[in-house]
Amino acid sequence: MINTIVDKVFVITTLNSNRVDYIRNHLNENGINFNFFVSPETKIITDSIIVQDGGDVYDKNHKALISLISSFVSIVEISKISNFEKICIIEDDCYFDTGWKDSLTHFYNNLPNDWDLLNVGYHPLHDTDTIKQKYNDSVNIPLNWHHTTHCMIIKNTCYEKIINQVHKWNYTLPIDYIFNEIYKEKQLSCFSPIDAFCYQLSVRKNTYNVPNINLRFNSLLIK
Repeated sequence: MINTIVDKVFVITTLNSNRVDYIRNHLNENGINFNFFVSPETKIITDSIIVQDGGDVYDKNHKALISLISSFVSIVEISKISNFEKICIIEDDCYFDTGWKDSLTHFYNNLPNDWDLLNVGYHPLHDTDTIKQKYNDSVNIPLNWHHTTHCMIIKNTCYEKIINQVHKWNYTLPIDYIFNEIYKEKQLSCFSPIDAFCYQLSVRKNTYNVPNINLRFNSLLIK
């Protein structure tokens, strides 16, 4: 289903990641064609940029966050020069629940034609600080939303906006906060599904229920 919506699916992973076999098998089992994108190694990333919510300069958090931000920017730049109209970016801890194809189809069929950005992932730990507006019975409009970025569907109409926001903040905002700045501006048509079907398997201090799977990964960020 995803491959019929977008021109290319990218999967972000890291060198020597213990998630590669999982995500490769999971996406293959679900019929998703994709290409891996390996994030920059954190050891080559500067200590001069401190990312919000990434700890201090002595933590590794900010380096992992900058690596992820850089990966998104690179993928968007690749998509620009490749003339991809629509892309999907998946992180390697993403999980599609049973029945996700029908759920995604239902969500997509209830969108307006002029959508720009779709955050189809769900992370229940962020429900308490999420502000959203109901668009219809299947679709929400994110207004203040850091639901992570483990599955983003992006149209070429917002490539420049993503790049400009990263440069505006000089890599000091995590990538989910970058997208949140876009939501708050309300200049693009951004949507998310009301019914969850795509989850993140990484955990930090808390655990949460994901239907039909017990696998969890430790977050790359310090607990």
